[in-house]
Formats: sequence, C-alpha cells, structure tokens
Amino acid sequence: MQRIPEDATPTEVRDGIVSEVERVEADERVASLAPPYRKKVDEFQALHAQIDPLLLRWIREDARLVVRDAVQDDAVKAFRLHLVKESGNKQTGPLFDRFLPEGLRDVTEAEMTIVEPAKVKHIIDKLTAAGGDLAAEWVPKLTAPRDAVVAQAGVRHGIELEAKNLDVRLDAKVIELQEARVELHALLRVYFKDAPERAEAYFFQWQKPRRRRRAGPAGTPGVGGGDGAGSPPA
Repeated sequence: MQRIPEDATPTEVRDGIVSEVERVEADERVASLAPPYRKKVDEFQALHAQIDPLLLRWIREDARLVVRDAVQDDAVKAFRLHLVKESGNKQTGPLFDRFLPEGLRDVTEAEMTIVEPAKVKHIIDKLTAAGGDLAAEWVPKLTAPRDAVVAQAGVRHGIELEAKNLDVRLDAKVIELQEARVELHALLRVYFKDAPERAEAYFFQWQKPRRRRRAGPAGTPGVGGGDGAGSPPA
C-alpha cells in the first residue's frame, strides 16, 4: 500500500481516499471492514468542503482591498497635484521636500496592506504637525481612504488566518487517514490470507511525489499565505 504523498493537494487526497473506501464498500465480502475508514473519509470531506467558500470569501475581500487601495492612490495623487499648484506649477520645492520627498510612486506603488498605509500616515502626521489650511483640507481627504485600506486589509488577513487554521486541520486529518488506511490494509490482508497481495487492489495508486507547493483552497498556491493583491492564501 502506497502512503498518501506529503505533497498531495487536499483535492487529490479527497479523490484518492473516496476511491479507496468506495472500493471496499462495493465488495460485499469486505464491506463490513469499511466503517472506521469511512468515518475518517467523511471527516476529511467535511473539512475539504470548507475550501471553496473560504477561497471565494478571500477573492471577494481581496477585490475590495484592491479598490480601496486605488482610492487611496487617487487621494495621494490629488494631494500631489495640489502641491504642484501651491508650488507655482512646479514639481519641486519645500512642500514636496516635506510631504513627498521620495516622489509620488514611492507611496502609490508601495506594498498595499502595510507599507503604503504607513507612508500615507506619515504624510498625515506631517500635515497635522504643520497645521493651517493645507492640513484642514487634506488630513480628512487622506485619512478616510487610508483607514479604509487598513480596515479592509484586516478583513482579508482574517480570512488568511482561517485558511492557515484549515490547513493545519487538514494536515492532522491526513495523519489520521493514513493510520486508518494502515489498519484497513492489515484487515484486508488477514481476510485474503491465502493471497494477501489482493489487499493492494483496494488502495489508490498515487502519482510519484513531485516538488511543488501544496495547493490551498480550490487549488490555489497554498492554503494560508498571500501577501499582495491577486495572491490567494498560501
């Protein structure tokens, strides 16, 4: 009996174990041996059923984060245009040195969940310290979109934490499945004591191990990571 490969995706595991238990249950001679393994298979399937809904939630919240980030970018770009006007239509000068010393792209093209909000907060803090009409107008205009990004990033991160937890539970269930498979294999060999090799026919023939990351929800590259837009949980 071949062990479940360590790099098998959750869907590959599900397909293999369902095939195995169905083979045993379909043979009335040994069907009575199936219930303990069926229990473990059903438990794994229940966990596996959570993958697609979790991924779809991540996709939805990631899309919202991308939009929130675009709104934040637009606010920073509008602020820069205001600085140009205040600087006599010049793109350099004291205002730029104070609020955008590294240029616009240093802010708008930064990593969206932590780095860019931190850079925008830095601008807001400088405006607040400076006070005056510029601060009165632009602190609210920059704060609202920045806060929206931070809040939405938190929502998406929460889903990624759920994905990591699900990954841990799936891994633990695979260990239980492997133990149940070993027990079933032993029982089948006892039943077919005159030809114990017949027990192998009830077990799935896994592909040879391949070097790649384990797939996450619905085949995405990894259950619990992803640190940027368009990068599902890994």
